[in-house]
Amino acid sequence: MSTSSNAAMARFADSQPILNMLQLLSQSGRKHFTETSVWEVCLCSLILGLEPKCSLQKLLEALPYDPDHTRMLDEIDVLNTLAHLGYICRPAPAELEDIDERLLPGLFIPSAGDPCIVLGRDAEGVLHFYDPLSKLISTVPPSVDGEGRIWFFQRYDESRQPTSAFMRKGSGHSWFRALLGRFSGTFAQVMTAGLILNLIALATPLFIMLVYDRVIAAGALDTLPMLVIGAFVAIGFEWRMRHIRTTGLSWLAGRLDNIVGNKIFAHLIGLSPTL
Repeated sequence: MSTSSNAAMARFADSQPILNMLQLLSQSGRKHFTETSVWEVCLCSLILGLEPKCSLQKLLEALPYDPDHTRMLDEIDVLNTLAHLGYICRPAPAELEDIDERLLPGLFIPSAGDPCIVLGRDAEGVLHFYDPLSKLISTVPPSVDGEGRIWFFQRYDESRQPTSAFMRKGSGHSWFRALLGRFSGTFAQVMTAGLILNLIALATPLFIMLVYDRVIAAGALDTLPMLVIGAFVAIGFEWRMRHIRTTGLSWLAGRLDNIVGNKIFAHLIGLSPTL
C-alpha cells in the first residue's frame, strides 16, 4: 500500500473531521450539509482526502450559487466545486479490481446504489471504501458486480499545459504554435469535414449527368429512383458534415478568443506602471 493510501485511510478512520466540516458549513448558512446528505458528505470527504488544509472561506466560494442555501447537492455540483478548487475531474468506466491505486482517492458511483469514496488498497491489495452514510471504512464494494463510473481528481498544474514555458522549452514552439497544437484534433476534424464537403459537391453535377445519360437518353426509368435516393443520401450527409464543421469552427473561435484575450489582458495588467 502506498504512502498516500495510508494517509488517506488514517484521515478517514475517524469521521470527526468530516462531521466538523459539515457542521461548519451548516452553521455558515448551508443548512443542507447534514450527516444524512450523501453528496454533501462525499464532497467533504473528497476535500479532506485531496486538500486537508482547505479553508472554509475557500470552500464556500467554490460551492454552487444558491441564494436560499437549501438546494441539495448532486454529482454535477460536487464536480463543479472541485473544479473551482483547482482540480481536474476525469471520468472512467471501470471495474473495482482495475482501479489504479495511484489515482486515488476517487469518487465511485456504482451502477446501482449510493456513491462512495475509494481510498486505496491495503497490503494485501484489497480496496477500502468510505461509506458516506455509515461513516465507516469498509472493504465491501458498494455494488454486487463492482461496476460503475469512477471520477479521478488531479490538481491543475500550469507547467503541464502545452502553452507553459516549461513545455515550450522542451518542444521549441512559440506560445501561439503550442496553442494551436493543443487543438490539433479539432483542426483535423474541421479539415476532414471540409474535404468531404468538397467531394459531396460533385454529387449535383454527377446526378444531372446520370439523369441525362441513363434516364432521358436511354429511357431507363428504373434507375431514376435509385439516383434520387442516392441524391437525398448525399444531401443528408452534406448537412451532417456542415453541422460538424460549423460546430467545430464555432468552438475553436470561442476557445481561441477566450484564451488569447485573457493572455493579452494578463500581459497588459502585468506591465509596469511607469511605462
